[in-house]
Amino acid sequence: RGTFPGLVALSPDGRWLAHRIDSGARAIVWDLTTGKERAVGARDPAAGRIILDSLAFSADAKELLLLTDSGVIDFDPATGRQLRTVAAGGRGLVAAPRANVFLARVPDPADATAPRGPRPIRLLACDLTTGKEVSRFEVTDENFSGLVAVSADGHRAAVVVGHQAQVWDTRTGKAVATCRAPPKSVDRAGDGFGFTRVLLSPDGTTLYSGQAGGEVYAFDLAKPDAPVLLGRHLRYVTGLHVTADGNRLVSTSWDGMIRRFDLTTRKEIPPPDGYAQRLAIARSPDGRTFVVGALTGRLDLYDHTGRLTRTIRQGGAGILRLAFSPDGKRFAAACGDGTLRLWDTASGAEVKRIDYPKLHANSVPGHVLFTPDGRRLAVPYSDDWLWDIESGKEVTVNRPRSIGPFAYSPDGKWIVAGAPGKQVVWYEAATGRAVRRVPFELPPGAKWTPATAVDSSAFSPDGRLVVTGHQDGVVRVWDVETGAFRHGLRLTLIHRKAGPGLGSEDRLSWVQVSPDSRWVASGDAYGKVRVWELATGAEVRSWDGHDGEVWDGVWGPDARTLLTTAGSEALLWSLRPPDLTPPANPQTLWDDFAGEPAKAFRAQWSLLDDPKAAVKLLRDRQGAEKAPADEKRVRQRIADLDSDTFRVREEATKALRDLGRPVVPLLQAGQKTAGTEGRKRLGELIEELTNRLTPKDLRQIRAVQVLELAGTAEARALLTEWAAGQPGVLLTDQASETLKRLDGRSR
Repeated sequence: RGTFPGLVALSPDGRWLAHRIDSGARAIVWDLTTGKERAVGARDPAAGRIILDSLAFSADAKELLLLTDSGVIDFDPATGRQLRTVAAGGRGLVAAPRANVFLARVPDPADATAPRGPRPIRLLACDLTTGKEVSRFEVTDENFSGLVAVSADGHRAAVVVGHQAQVWDTRTGKAVATCRAPPKSVDRAGDGFGFTRVLLSPDGTTLYSGQAGGEVYAFDLAKPDAPVLLGRHLRYVTGLHVTADGNRLVSTSWDGMIRRFDLTTRKEIPPPDGYAQRLAIARSPDGRTFVVGALTGRLDLYDHTGRLTRTIRQGGAGILRLAFSPDGKRFAAACGDGTLRLWDTASGAEVKRIDYPKLHANSVPGHVLFTPDGRRLAVPYSDDWLWDIESGKEVTVNRPRSIGPFAYSPDGKWIVAGAPGKQVVWYEAATGRAVRRVPFELPPGAKWTPATAVDSSAFSPDGRLVVTGHQDGVVRVWDVETGAFRHGLRLTLIHRKAGPGLGSEDRLSWVQVSPDSRWVASGDAYGKVRVWELATGAEVRSWDGHDGEVWDGVWGPDARTLLTTAGSEALLWSLRPPDLTPPANPQTLWDDFAGEPAKAFRAQWSLLDDPKAAVKLLRDRQGAEKAPADEKRVRQRIADLDSDTFRVREEATKALRDLGRPVVPLLQAGQKTAGTEGRKRLGELIEELTNRLTPKDLRQIRAVQVLELAGTAEARALLTEWAAGQPGVLLTDQASETLKRLDGRSR
């Protein structure tokens, strides 16, 4: 419905589910046997607002109680018909239908002109049939949280005021016990209210509480000063429920977990094996090992197929960020207890621990990364950001004043990051000194806001490009050496804030360039994972399998797979489209290579289904690039660029352009002797032929990528043939670089 359901109630027989839908006294009731819904309640604002825990079913599930500002409205969930209204002279708070009791808050009778100070809040225990008062008790409005609970037998009520829960006997109005939030849960709450949920046991002898820090406690009301810690969530507790038999307590939390507790033993029932809350992931340099860490402290190693190979530990300090060393022999974690920890990949042993500035309870460092030489660790969270691994001491280097995570270039020379304003900045890695600031443009109609800042960055493995992901939903690609903007990869957004500005919904959580430097992947706040082709800036693949913000992602060893994480799940994706069918005429795939990027992407994977046939097709259609057969004729065309006749100059320019990249070395040589007009035209031709990709260029790039992904002996043989072609042209260079990567992976 696009709105948060808020309050919910499930009928005792499991047939009906009700939830609040707006600020009036209205709810939606779902028949869980048919999936059909029905609206119940009054649209009239005079009926009051549903507040707090204000939905309840009767014991026989034949009545739905809506507690409002004026009391209780009773409906038939099957028909939606209003049955009765119970006026209480106050605001209905919570009901115990089995005991025919509900609690109501009486309006403050104090004179509005009286000096402000703590005032009494009157709470009534009322008969659910007549609305008549059974008893009353008072608390002060100072730090009154509004959290209330009543036992199933209706004999006890609990009210949270500040850091304590006061329990009363509803029959007499007398205080029974005061339960104080343990100091640790108060400190972690941060907002002055340690309690987030309270629940009384069916017999009213025990108070269960959920805390802002995630703790779940049991208070024996006969000994309220000795609470028992049942367990702990990672974050704020949102719900507490006792099972019908009274033997188990169930808790829910912002961490997305449901935890269960045996009330006989007062021990947590172990949850199913798996992860909790946000995961951190990293990939080894050879791509064959993934490490996955959770906020619970669990740490696991997987191989590139997704098979669990080792559990390093089951729990401990929460894992916030992970990174592998450049040689893959160690990996590091930034932990929630303010430590950097290193583990040996082969043995799983912890080998180093370094203290770094402790984070706020809810803060997460943007990333942790090794310097390219593997000797230092960077956690750019504060001015203390760089540590020598061997000594464990801080290294004094100016911290780049970045917004969002930064990235080291593969050669260790540069750090690139976003900066305040519309800028991407190059820093010297050795000194932290800014040496280049490059502004960037916004999409048409967009206005600059802080949300347009750089939110992630990554270098291509070949070190030629750097990619920045922005909160305006654009991936921008830059030339590392010159700082020139190449192109922007724009998200196609389904959800968007109203108005001219671009909101945080658009933001990209991370960007990563594939091992072959030909694709870039990203994850966004809506759970979408995308892959673009870097050569064209076009989206070629996407997935919607996550149900939350895609927190991080890493490529598999050969760009065939992508591991992404959102919430407590990590998903390993195959880039191969699942709906491919063998083409009727494989020869058409070669034509597709020169066409629209998404179609070319599918053609690549179709060929990869039969690597042997792919090599044969590519060898038949593409030979090694050779130097122009008639170099003398090419040199004459270069000389014609300085002709006094405009028509001759134009014909020479067109002829040289048609010859394509193979003539670039001759054009570069011709610049040394050409005249003013000739040098101008030669410069334009070289720029066009080297920086603007033709359909022929795209076909060659995609063909080389298919051979790299195939990785067979036959594919290597064809790459070797192409690498032996004319030096300095696209196909030759692409094939040579690919062979180097393949050789590196085989070592």
